[in-house]
Amino acid sequence: MGPPNANIKASGNSPDSYLRKQVQDHIHITIPCYYTQHFKTKKDKTFLIGLNWYTTAHKFLRNNVKQELHKLIVNDLKDTAFDKIEGPYEVAYVYHYKNMCSDMPNVTALSSKYFLDAAQDVGLVKEDNVL
Repeated sequence: MGPPNANIKASGNSPDSYLRKQVQDHIHITIPCYYTQHFKTKKDKTFLIGLNWYTTAHKFLRNNVKQELHKLIVNDLKDTAFDKIEGPYEVAYVYHYKNMCSDMPNVTALSSKYFLDAAQDVGLVKEDNVL
């Protein structure tokens, strides 16, 4: 999920950030699970993008994070050579936290939503709803 202090606006030049590779019928993308909020007059703040943050964050900050993650995921998915996925599919997540006591389901909920929304927007999946 990128280095612990990853900034979503980073160019992705480091070898471990925003990596996309295809293996047989799998699509692997890496997105950050941390976001760095920049301020003009005070120290930057880095936080884990999870439900605990989401429930207390300002709506404009939540929207900025969603838009930036969406842009990263869409750019990675557009580079894939896969056809549209028909039928059931699996999504697996691997996380790299600064704090090993972090609650993975809190982060998985938002990562899953952002990924599936982007996959639907690029036409990789027809619908991201569970039927």
